[in-house]
Amino acid sequence: MADIETRLRRLLKVNTAVLGHLHVRSVLARLAASALELTGVRFAAVRTLDADGSVTGIIGPADAAAVTAIPPFADAVEVPVDVHGTIVAELVVADHPGGALAADDIELLHALTATAGVAIDKARRYEATRQRERWAQATADVRAATTTTDALAAVAAALPALTDAAFLGRAVADASGGVRVSGDEAERTDGGPRSWTMALPAATPLAFAVRGDRVGILPALSGGTPSRTFGQTLVVPISPGRRPTQGRVESFVISRAAGAVPLAAREIDRVEALVAEAAAIGAPLAPADETDLDAYRALTPREREMVGLIADGLTNKQIGTRLHLSEKTVKNNVTALLHKLGMERRTQVAAFAVRLRGSL
Repeated sequence: MADIETRLRRLLKVNTAVLGHLHVRSVLARLAASALELTGVRFAAVRTLDADGSVTGIIGPADAAAVTAIPPFADAVEVPVDVHGTIVAELVVADHPGGALAADDIELLHALTATAGVAIDKARRYEATRQRERWAQATADVRAATTTTDALAAVAAALPALTDAAFLGRAVADASGGVRVSGDEAERTDGGPRSWTMALPAATPLAFAVRGDRVGILPALSGGTPSRTFGQTLVVPISPGRRPTQGRVESFVISRAAGAVPLAAREIDRVEALVAEAAAIGAPLAPADETDLDAYRALTPREREMVGLIADGLTNKQIGTRLHLSEKTVKNNVTALLHKLGMERRTQVAAFAVRLRGSL
């Protein structure tokens, strides 16, 4: 009985520790550390999974050396982490001094991962709220700027948090079509260098993306001085559709960490719209022409309101909350609005709204 009470007290302690974190990665790192404490094994780590069950990363115990792979332990036990019916991660424990985990140890691990599922759900809700606040602040900072330089500086300050970027830089294409990228990595904990530069010839995917007038999406970015490898990379033109000025075209380059889940299409659209709005600050505003005005007059009051909300960077879900509509209804309404305006993308609606602001 005393042993059971001791183990339950220990479970309560580690459960409380897991629940005390407000970021998903911190929850999972604490989960691995708690598994070590709870069972006495010498190895614990968490595999993170995407929607189809593919492994997206490995997280070791908090404050421990980074875990890059899980060795093939003979006594490994895997316990799923479930969030509302979806397996989002697997806790892997192994190398028990006694040779194998007892059944009651495994039961405790299931109880611990159940707590982690609750903590992850809470952390996701917290992060979603923080992300909405970040977007609102970034939009306000851009609109408060009086020059393009200040507006783009506000975007550069906000983008790492908005996109969870491992690298943020600028790319400049010269008259010959080559491209140079320079910028900073996210904060590193190993004391390594943050500055990152790379020069590429014209015939590379990144150079082609920089020369384009729409967002380029690359699966990865590698190279540089010192050498680095990142994951999904967005190339967002700062002045879409503008011809090179003195042989230069400039873009933001935003890279996720290698293995990180790619940004969703709606998140990429929001980044593109924010950069486009910043690039227009302080520049001569192209007035709406008669075609724009006729198109605007043909919209219903609800459609005009939706144009403004799209221009503000709101997602379909956020628009639905604002207008008391379901997300599916908003999606259908946005599709109908695009068709009515003869447009294909939300960013075109945002540019349309910017033109109108100077003419209505």
